[in-house]
Order: sequence, then structure tokens, then C-alpha cells
Amino acid sequence: MKLDVALYPCRRCFLVYYCNKDCMDKADKEGHCFECSIMHFIKTTPGITRMNELAMKWFLKDYIKMGIKKYCLTVNNFSKSKIDPKTRGFDENGQYKSDNFLTAYSLDSGVDKLSIDVLFFFNCIAVNMLHYLILSGFKIPESCLGIVGASFVRILTVIDLNCRKLNINAPSLSFHQVSQLTLTIAFTLYPTISLFNHSCDPNIKRSGELTDRVRVMKAIQPIPKGTQLFCTYGVMFRGHDKKSRQKLCKDLFKFDCHCQPCKTNWPTCHYIPNRISTLNLLNPTMANTVQLECKKFLEFSKSVKPEDYNQHLNYLYSFIKLLFNNVKRPFELYEDCLEMIYNAHTMHTDEIMRICEFPF
Repeated sequence: MKLDVALYPCRRCFLVYYCNKDCMDKADKEGHCFECSIMHFIKTTPGITRMNELAMKWFLKDYIKMGIKKYCLTVNNFSKSKIDPKTRGFDENGQYKSDNFLTAYSLDSGVDKLSIDVLFFFNCIAVNMLHYLILSGFKIPESCLGIVGASFVRILTVIDLNCRKLNINAPSLSFHQVSQLTLTIAFTLYPTISLFNHSCDPNIKRSGELTDRVRVMKAIQPIPKGTQLFCTYGVMFRGHDKKSRQKLCKDLFKFDCHCQPCKTNWPTCHYIPNRISTLNLLNPTMANTVQLECKKFLEFSKSVKPEDYNQHLNYLYSFIKLLFNNVKRPFELYEDCLEMIYNAHTMHTDEIMRICEFPF
């Protein structure tokens, strides 16, 4: 991809690029000055390179904050803690402290569901990382080697289960094409977002807005009061049949999905009903209004380009709300409108300039 912007490479490793010198200096203070010497090593480590880099960044960030002794004490105390995992990360006022080390460290790692060979693989990567730290001159007391190594295993498994790809998508994507036309530029870990459960019919999604590395979640369909917020872990009913969705959730995330599309086996996009009838109208008295608005929406969908959807979000939200209250799902125009809203909140290629750090 060609970038029409002057990026600042790290003068030591030339493996990380920044948008300006201030950004570079900030990254140095947060630990890049330490990771510089081991970046080349990390790229030779087995597994997914960017996930391994994220694990090392995580360790170094907290190593700088706490020092090796406090870090090891914190990790050691965590393993002995009897605090309910569901309440970890919350302070006494119920505020979620997503930037605390233990908040992310206590996220579900799924380690109890990993096969022996996969767990052994993570242990091998952890040993490599520990070895790279020592080769790079890090002074880790012998008594701390086991704790640091074990913490790397924990960090790697947490990242493997909870990290998200930072993608740039073409603006004209449809749901079932996302995996084919997506550029992954980084892996990220947002503890708060990791708390959201999956649905094959999500009602929120991560938008393309990035402000000081803060991810924004946007509603993509009506959410009645008291309804749980759901994102997607990568599969949605429109593009994947129930069997393939269930398999992916089981294989990658170790759970069985019980969302509405799975419970009632909603059809994929090619077989979704596309006509208004008495069978799918929730409120028959609104039949004429719904039919009229559906005709308007069809005209709208023909006249507006995908890259301009974000300029018409108010209309899209009002139309989907009308259908939500009056038409039984799945219904083709509802799903089409939902897809437009989804794409309107997707990061487009030209928005890459907003990203502070660009790892190659």
C-alpha cells in the first residue's frame, strides 16, 4: 500500500514507523527504546509475529512502570488471588480500570480448554521471548525467570483469545466479503471491548474512529433498554450458515453460540425473505407506512454510493428503527440497511492517517 505521508522510522531498528517526532518520543518513553534491540529476534519467533510483538510490548510497558521485582510480585500474587474473575478490573466504585496491568492480565485466557500441543507451543514461544530479553541485556534475577516466563505464557494466551485485528476495509464491502478484502495493519488488545459477548447478529461494532488509541463502539441497530450489547467475533449469519458459525466459535473461542440466528437457524443472505407480508409484519396497522418507506429505501440504495453512507446515517438509523419495530426478522431490506450502517462505521483506506503508530 502506498502512503502519501512522511512517516518517521525508528532510527535504531527501522522496524516501527511513527507519524511525527512527538509520537516517536512518546513511544520511546513507553518502552520502545527497550524493545528496539529485540525486534529482529521477535520476528523469527514461531507463531503470529504481530501477536508476539504485542506480548513483548505489553511486558515491557509494565516492566518500565513497575520494575522487575514488583512485576514478579504482582504476577505471583495474581496466581494466588481468590477474587472472582468476573469482578477483576473493577475498583470499589464499580469503575472498570482498563489501563491497569491486572485488568488485562485477568482476562479469560482459555488455557484450561487448550490442547496439550497448543499449550506446549505457547510455552516454547515464552521461552524464546525470555531468551531474547536476556540476549538483549535485560537483567532478570534467576529467581524471577520462572515467574516472567509463566507471565509470558499467560499474556500470549490472553492475547490469542482476546486480541483484535486493526483492519482497513474497502468501503464497498458486504458482510460475506470482509475476510477477502481486508488489510490487517496491527493487533490490538482492548480489555473493555473484550468483555462484550459474541452474536452472529451483533448490535454494536468497532468504528473507524481512533482518538489517542481509544477504540469507539457504535450501535448499528436499535438496542432496547436492558438489552445486552453484542459484537461479532468474526462470523455473522448473513455470510455463514449455522454449521460453519458454530464450528468457528467452537474451534477458535471454545464456546457454543446461542444467539437468536443460531437458535432459530436464520437463513444466509441469499435466502432471506424480501417481501412484506402478513406473516412478517409485527404491526399490521403500519403496513402502508412500511411499504412506502421500503420503496424509498430501495431508491436510496440505488442512488447513494457506499463511500457516502456515513453522510446518511440519520436516515439509515430511522429506517432500520421503523423495520425493527414493525417487521419480523430476518428481512432483506433490514439486513441491507444494517449492512450500510455497518460499512459506514468501517475504517476506510484513506483513514489510515489517523493511526499514530504504524508497525510494518
